[in-house]
Amino acid sequence: GSVGFVQGGVLFSSPSGMDSVSVWRPAGVGGRFPVVLLVAIVCCACAGRLPQPAVISSVDGVLDTTISVEVSRSTEGPFAFNRRSYNGQPTGPTLRVKKGDTLRLVLNNTLGDEAPTKIGQYYTSQMAKNKTGDWMHDRDVYSYPNFTNIHLHGLHVSPLGDSDNIFRTCAPLHSLVYHYKIPLDHPSGTFWYHPHFQGSSSLQLASGMMGAIIVEDEHDEISESLRSMEEVVLVLHEVSHSNRQHTENIICYFCMDNFMWPSGDRLPLDKILNKERFPSFARCGGKYWNGTKGDFVQLTQPFDCTFVLFNGAYQPEIPLTANVYQRWRLVQSSHQSSVRFSIPSACTVKILAMDGIYLTTPRVVTGLPFVVTAGSRADLAIKCPVGEFNVTSLPGGVHDSNMIHGAKTLYQPVLYPQLLAKIVVADGAWAKTKGSVEVPHTLPTNKKDDLRKERVDRYYRVVYNLTAYGVEGKIPKFIGQFLNGGQFSINGKSYTNRTEHCMVENYVEEWTVVNAANTLDRWMHSFHIHQNSFQIINQTLGERGQLVVENLVNGDWRDTVQIPVGGSVTFRMKPIDFVGPFPFHCHVTAHQGIGMMEIVEVFPHETGCPNVTAA
Repeated sequence: GSVGFVQGGVLFSSPSGMDSVSVWRPAGVGGRFPVVLLVAIVCCACAGRLPQPAVISSVDGVLDTTISVEVSRSTEGPFAFNRRSYNGQPTGPTLRVKKGDTLRLVLNNTLGDEAPTKIGQYYTSQMAKNKTGDWMHDRDVYSYPNFTNIHLHGLHVSPLGDSDNIFRTCAPLHSLVYHYKIPLDHPSGTFWYHPHFQGSSSLQLASGMMGAIIVEDEHDEISESLRSMEEVVLVLHEVSHSNRQHTENIICYFCMDNFMWPSGDRLPLDKILNKERFPSFARCGGKYWNGTKGDFVQLTQPFDCTFVLFNGAYQPEIPLTANVYQRWRLVQSSHQSSVRFSIPSACTVKILAMDGIYLTTPRVVTGLPFVVTAGSRADLAIKCPVGEFNVTSLPGGVHDSNMIHGAKTLYQPVLYPQLLAKIVVADGAWAKTKGSVEVPHTLPTNKKDDLRKERVDRYYRVVYNLTAYGVEGKIPKFIGQFLNGGQFSINGKSYTNRTEHCMVENYVEEWTVVNAANTLDRWMHSFHIHQNSFQIINQTLGERGQLVVENLVNGDWRDTVQIPVGGSVTFRMKPIDFVGPFPFHCHVTAHQGIGMMEIVEVFPHETGCPNVTAA
């Protein structure tokens, strides 16, 4: 349940049992006026208890709100640092809408308009030459640190105009107004929002600019047991720093430090390690994983310096009532890593939905590791007996090194093994008992057409590759692959900012996405497409030794999936309701930011779509 009030046409609420949140904005005020926080969230001081983000719910079919991009300081976990954030909070507010609602969102960018440093200006000038898909003319880096926009990840809404249009620009000290119409037949489920401006999204997501969106279940479409189940929102924020205290590690490809360097970012990171509480982090980075030797990736990419915040809290305690199911709405908003979760087998864990769409029946994963890739969401039902139970991340596996003969190295990027949170279970100590509620055997009906039964009109093959080497000329490939990080591309092209594939509205397409093993190393990738979910047909597992592999089931609906190294995922998709251009990309945003993205465009008729391959 929640408690709330209406002010200026917007309902602001906070989960019951948490400290109340009062947020006020005069009706009709938007643009560059920030939200005024009268009472700040203080849950992070609740003795380690998991805080819940502020909740903003629609009223009478409308959700009207402002989200401000602000500089704040993260103080949870081993490192304190300056960051870009939504509303100055660790996590953006949870937006709750109903089917058929209108969402009006004002994005207010309060970041400074100072010019980037010299290196940032250089890379910006290179990005302007992005025309051919050739790496030498396409140096996509993170060169616009204070420019932004917003993307509603997983929502089936229009990609045009002032809706979910990722080509819009919100410059520093400016605002954008977005209008979204949630379709009446939209799936109810867990979605999220985050920046998607090419040239800053990796840096801003790594800073913690993200929040959950929930399309609520209609009363008559879910069982009483699901309706009465206590809900907890878990927004996972992966924080990646090198272990250097005062300088940027320009080798650390996935670290926030390095995102800032080519950006020419003038916001000082001012990173400070809490040595008293976290002495081991003074020595993180540059280690070998057990069983590996000469692991170049781990030496230069100190993944063991990475840590996780849930709703802005470090290793929080999640309260449960003994033997009573709780619903977790997990948003895996990592800017890079897949997470291989582990929950002790004493707890019963069932997957209800993935990527905002219910499964046909709950899937039991009790005692089993389960993978949630970067950008994906999982709705879980979990119950435990009295006690304390650790939620941890597990390793991703090792493989033969491509660079050092006879050596072993890690599959990357995978979250380094660590404690993520602790489930604390007592008889009514923290949570209000709602009685013994069981998970229903069947879940709300998915109203999407079963594309496995439909004729395929078009086929398309997507190959993730790192086949170019960052340079032209006579530089040896082994050396050239390290310069500029190599070329992360799709079908041999780095991002071109133009339509590379077109689709026809209401035509069924079957796509196969391949993660081609590359010379540089065994990079893991994920796949996400905007506007339309897709139905899983097949999965091949690829190379041996990798442990971060999703258990994809034929017939499931997803919008973000892990693509195994050397393997593939085949799915079917039918674009309906909306036409226009939108992207698909790897949701390891560092890969997306330097080229692993393409634009697809949906046309109303086949005559406007010349470049598809007929069945």
